[in-house]
Amino acid sequence: MRVLKLEPSSVVPSARSGHRLVTVGNSLVLFGGYTQRDLSPDQQPVGELKRDLWTFNLLTREWREVKTDLDTYPAATASCAVIPYGRQLIVFGGSGSRFGLSNCGQFKVLDLGSLKWRDVEVEGDPIDASYGHSASIGPDGCLYLYGGTTGAVYFNSIHKVNLDTWHNTSYLRSPSPGRYRAESVSHGDDIIIFGGGSPRPTDDLGVLPTFCTRTNTWSVIRSRGSRVPEGRIAHSCTKVGQRVFIAGGEVKRETTILMENNQTVQLPYQNATRDLWVFDLSTHVWSELAATLPTDTFFHSASLAPDGNIYTFGGSEYCSWTDQNGYTRRITKRVNKLMKIELEIPPLLDKAWDVFYEEHSHLDAEEFLSLGVPEFLVRRSIQF
Repeated sequence: MRVLKLEPSSVVPSARSGHRLVTVGNSLVLFGGYTQRDLSPDQQPVGELKRDLWTFNLLTREWREVKTDLDTYPAATASCAVIPYGRQLIVFGGSGSRFGLSNCGQFKVLDLGSLKWRDVEVEGDPIDASYGHSASIGPDGCLYLYGGTTGAVYFNSIHKVNLDTWHNTSYLRSPSPGRYRAESVSHGDDIIIFGGGSPRPTDDLGVLPTFCTRTNTWSVIRSRGSRVPEGRIAHSCTKVGQRVFIAGGEVKRETTILMENNQTVQLPYQNATRDLWVFDLSTHVWSELAATLPTDTFFHSASLAPDGNIYTFGGSEYCSWTDQNGYTRRITKRVNKLMKIELEIPPLLDKAWDVFYEEHSHLDAEEFLSLGVPEFLVRRSIQF
C-alpha cells in the first residue's frame, strides 16, 4: 500500500476544511467547506464558506465545477452531513462561518440529473440545528445521523430518517459522552462510531459505540489488539469490505510548559496526526500501517472510489515557527491536495488508459468511439 499525491490535469478547487467528499458513479464529488482569508483590521480571522460543488473524474483526472442555483444552495456548508443516495445528494445541518452562531437544521436534496436543489420537511422527532454529525445509510435504507454540536451542546443521540417518507425517529442517547466530528460506518445491523470529541477527542479508539438498527439499542465494540489509535476528531473514516481505514485527524496530547519559577507542568495540547490505521470488522483488531499521509492533516474528507482505492481532499495543517522572542507560534493553514491511498494494484487496463488519454484528451465521446475505444470506457470518462 502507498499514498500518492495526484496532480490533476485541470484547475483545482480552492483550499478548504470541513468539506465533504463522496463518490457518485465514476466521479468524486466535493461539497462545501470553509476557508480562512486574511485577518480583519482588528486582527481577527475572516472566514469564508465555500458554496460550490466540484466533480473529479477518476479516469480523466480532471476537476470540473458544477454550477447549481446559489439562491437555493445550502447556506451552511461547514461540517455538514452529506451522503449520496441514488441520483441525489442529501445534505443536512452544518455551520456558517461564525461557528455555533449560524447553525442549520434543514435538509436539502440535490437532483444530480437536473442539478436543482429542493428543501425537504422532515416529520417526526425534531433534530436540533447543529453541525459535525456523522452520516451512514443503514441496512434498512434509512439515513442514520449521529452526534453533532450547537457549538455549546454536544449530542450523543442517533436519528433514523426514513428516506421514502422523510420521517425521523430519534433514539435514546448512547452510553458515551456527546461528540462531534465523529465518523460512522454501517456494518451488518450496526452503525459503528469512530472517534469524535466534545470538543477534545475521545480517549482512544479501543471502545467503539455501536447502535443496532434491528433492536434500536446501544452497545460497544472493544478492540482485541494490544495497540489502538489515539482518540481523534476531524479524521477520515472509510469502509472497504471488512476493513475500516482511519486517516489523520486532530488528537489530544500533553506538552511540557516551563513556568517562571522553573517548575514544569503538563498541559493538554491539540495536535494533528498523519497516521493510517485499519480496523478489522471480523476480528476487532486495529493495525497501524507503515504508510502515512504526507503531512499532519485534519478536517479533510475521504471517499472510496470504484477502483478500490481511497481518495482524500483538502483539510487543515498546523504551521509553526519561532518568533523573535523565542516563542513558538502556530497557525492553521487550509490545503487543496488530492491524495490517493492506493489499496489495490492498478489494473493494466487503467494504466493503458492513462497513456492513451494523455495523448488524446482533446477528443470527445463520439471521437473516442470512432477510434474503437470500448463503450464502457467512454461511459467511465463522463462525469457522474
